[in-house]
Amino acid sequence: MTDLWTNLVHPLSYGFFQRGLIVATLAGALLGFIGVYITLRGMSYIGHGLSHAIFGGYAAAPLLGIPIVLGAGLWGLASALAINAVTRRHRIGADAAIGVVTTAAGYVLFYAGLRVVPGSVAALLTLVEPLTAAALAVLLLGERLTVGLVGGGALMLAAVALLYLSPQHRSA
Repeated sequence: MTDLWTNLVHPLSYGFFQRGLIVATLAGALLGFIGVYITLRGMSYIGHGLSHAIFGGYAAAPLLGIPIVLGAGLWGLASALAINAVTRRHRIGADAAIGVVTTAAGYVLFYAGLRVVPGSVAALLTLVEPLTAAALAVLLLGERLTVGLVGGGALMLAAVALLYLSPQHRSA
């Protein structure tokens, strides 16, 4: 029993562990209060909505020529302020406002991208999205590369190439 207790409390002898434990305890307590507040205000969708908005700012920052962290932060702040304004000015719930604002932000970025990239190219790129997700799963998450995955990827790339090289695409 003594060895077990010694092994359990040994990490507490390190300063970084003590500080980490204090931060984790404070964060757990504060985030618990924030979670209750968000739930009572009817904003349970806020984490999901703002994460999508912040990712949009992250993607738009290089196009605007600003640092990525600044773009993500500004887009997230602008989205939060817009959610607040929509919630206060209209008689809709906070979750509905979160959905409206973050969806609108996505469409704004999509149409801004269409000014730079032709619609036919954007459509072709959306066809490659599942292939990109599968490749990232193999590269980053250690997903097994199977014959079906390679065959499906090859078929998708061949279809996209045929669409891109077709006479209708060239005339558009």
